[in-house]
Amino acid sequence: MITHPAPPPRQRRGLPHWQAVLLLGVALFLIYAQTGHYGYIDFDDTAYIEDNLMVRRGLSLEGVRWAFSSFYAANWHPLTWLSHMADVSLFGMDLGAHHLVNVALHGAVSVLLYALVIALLARRDAALAAAMLFLVHPQHVESVAWLAERKDLLCALFYLAALLAYVRFARAPSRGRMVTVLVLYALALLSKPMAVTLPVVLLILDLWPLERASAAGTSLMQRVWPLLREKIAFIPLTLGACVLTVVAQGRSGAISSLVSMGPQDRLLNAFVSYGFYLRDFALPTRLGVFYPFGSIDFLTELLPATVALLGVASLCLCLRRRHPGLLAGFAWFVLTLLPVIGLVQVGSQARADRYMYIPSIGLVLGLVSLLPAAQGRARRLGLAAVFIASAFWGLLCYLQVGYWESPEVLYKRTADVTRDNVFAETRLLDIQIARGDLAAAEERARRIVARFPGRYEGHMSLGEIELARGNPTEAEQWFKAAQERAPSHWHVLNDLGIAVLQQGRQAEGCEILLRAQELGGTSALLERNLDAGNCVQYGTTRQAPGNGSGAQ
Repeated sequence: MITHPAPPPRQRRGLPHWQAVLLLGVALFLIYAQTGHYGYIDFDDTAYIEDNLMVRRGLSLEGVRWAFSSFYAANWHPLTWLSHMADVSLFGMDLGAHHLVNVALHGAVSVLLYALVIALLARRDAALAAAMLFLVHPQHVESVAWLAERKDLLCALFYLAALLAYVRFARAPSRGRMVTVLVLYALALLSKPMAVTLPVVLLILDLWPLERASAAGTSLMQRVWPLLREKIAFIPLTLGACVLTVVAQGRSGAISSLVSMGPQDRLLNAFVSYGFYLRDFALPTRLGVFYPFGSIDFLTELLPATVALLGVASLCLCLRRRHPGLLAGFAWFVLTLLPVIGLVQVGSQARADRYMYIPSIGLVLGLVSLLPAAQGRARRLGLAAVFIASAFWGLLCYLQVGYWESPEVLYKRTADVTRDNVFAETRLLDIQIARGDLAAAEERARRIVARFPGRYEGHMSLGEIELARGNPTEAEQWFKAAQERAPSHWHVLNDLGIAVLQQGRQAEGCEILLRAQELGGTSALLERNLDAGNCVQYGTTRQAPGNGSGAQ
C-alpha cells in the first residue's frame, strides 16, 4: 500500500513570490539580453532553421504533417519543429527574436523549478536558491544561446510541469491527475526524447522528499513495488520514444558502430564523462561547443574524473541518513544522464554541456536541501555560500554567453579549451575559406589531413579550397577521398556534385546531387544547387529524412 504524503507545511521564510520571480528576471536579463543581436551558429542552426525549407515557411498544415512524420536532422521531435515554425510565423527571420524566445523559455523553466522546490520542500529560500543557481549556471548557456537547442528548453519546461503535476497527484491521487502527468510527459517526449528518464525521477521523488514508500513491507522491494506498479502507465510512451529515436539515429548513420568504438572505450568514456560533468558543474571555466571523442589521458582526465565521481558518490552515501536530499539529487544526476552518457554512442562527441540541462537540476536540488531551516549561524553561512556561488557562476555565465556571439569566437574558444578538436579546427578553416584566405586555409587543412588521415574533414576542406581557386578537377579528387571516409554525409556529396557539374558532366553531377538530397532532405542549399545545375530533367527530387549532425 502506498502512503500518501501529507499536505505541505506552511511555507517557511523567504522573499514573497513576486519578488523572487522579479529577481530571477533581472538576473536573466543581465546575463542573456546580449543574445538579442546574435545570429546563426553554423552547427545545426543551418539544418534546423536557415537551410530548412519546411521551417522557413512557418506554421502550416503541411509543416505539421512533416514535423510528425520526418526523421530530419537525425531526430524525431515534432514539437520542437513546430516551435521553430511558430517563430518564423511570428518574427520572420529576425534571429534576435528567435534567441529571445529561447531566453524566455529558460526563464520559464527556472520559475517552474522555483515552484517545484516550493511544492517539495515548502521553503521559499531553498526554492529561490535552486532557481537562481540553475538560471545562472554556465553549463546551460549552450541550451539557451544555441537556437538548435530549443528542444532542451521545451523538454525541460514540460518535464518540470509533469513533476509539479505529479506532486499534486502524490498528495491527492486521482485518475485525472495521473492523466495530466502523462500528457505533460508526452509533450516533453515530443520536444526531446531525453525525457524518457522522467518515470525514474518520479520514483526518486517518491522516496525523497515525498516519502511515499509503504512502511508495511519488510524488504525494500516490498516497500517500493507499489510505486513501481504505479509507473506502468508510463511504459508505452517511454518505449515508443526509444524506438523512434533509434530509428531516427539509425537512418541517419549517427549511431557509431561497435567497430569504430568498442564496448570498453564506451564504458571508459562514460565513466570519465560523469566525472567531467561534475567538475564542470562546480568549476565551469573550460566549456566548449564540442568535446571530441579520443584517447583518455590518465593523469589529466581519468584520475581527476575518478576522484570527482567516486568522491561525490561516497559523500552522498555517507550522509544519506542526515541529508537524504544529497543522495536523491546525485541519483537524479546519474540516471537522467544515462541515455546520453555514450554507452550507445551517437555522433563523435564524448559529451556535451547541453546534456546537463535536466541532470543538473538534481545536483542543485541536493545542494539546496542542505540549507538549514532554523535561524542561526549555519543558515546565514549557507545563504552566503549560495550568494557567492550565484555571483561566481553568474559572471562566468555572462562571459560564456559572449563566446556565442559569432561562430568564429565560439570555435576559437572551443579549440583553446579542448585538444585534437578536428571539428573546431575545420569550422575555423571554413571561415578562412569564406574570407578568401586560401593559403592559410590550405595550410590548416593539410595539417588536419596529416594528423587525422582517416577523417573526412580535412579532405573535404581541401576540395572546397580547390573549388574556390577554380580547380574543379582537383577538387573532385579531394571530395572523393572525403566520400570514402564518410559515404553517407550529404554535404560531401553536395560538394562533389558541384565539382562534377563545373567540369561539364551534367548528368553525373545531377545524379550525385539527387543522392545528396535523399540524405539531406528538405535543404534549401540542395534545392538551389539542383536548380543551378538544371537537374530536374534527370529525375524527380525526393524529400527524405536528413542526417543533420546527429546532435541531441
